[in-house]
Amino acid sequence: MPTNPHQTVYITQPTTPPRFRRRYLTLPDRFAPAGSNLIVTMGPTGFLLLFSEKFWVPQRDKILLLPGDDPRNGALKRVIVGNARTETVDKRHRVVVANDLCEFAQLGKIAYWVPVANHVEVWNPELFSPDNCCSWLNYLPGK
Repeated sequence: MPTNPHQTVYITQPTTPPRFRRRYLTLPDRFAPAGSNLIVTMGPTGFLLLFSEKFWVPQRDKILLLPGDDPRNGALKRVIVGNARTETVDKRHRVVVANDLCEFAQLGKIAYWVPVANHVEVWNPELFSPDNCCSWLNYLPGK
């Protein structure tokens, strides 16, 4: 596995039948207290985004206000806002991540946790590169 200065987090998968299976992303204790809500969604270049509710609402509104004349804006709206799910952090500092989101980000048992400004990116270690990290922010107004 490549070395990386970012924190590695683990994804657990309980032994249940596949159609009922849920994957849990174990969070650092300081990121979100138990019982708080996080927004988990797709990132446009093959990773997951995690936002606290406090930071999600302004980011979502900024994305929804993007002009419709650029097809990239519509893609951002569909990918980021259209796939957003609110999940609650459990007592063990885990959050449920839907299987389709894990498949989209190609997450296995280990993932990189990359804190960026007001959100966290969750990457497959084999797909992560500093060039990909934060690239979606270039699509937002004022960039």
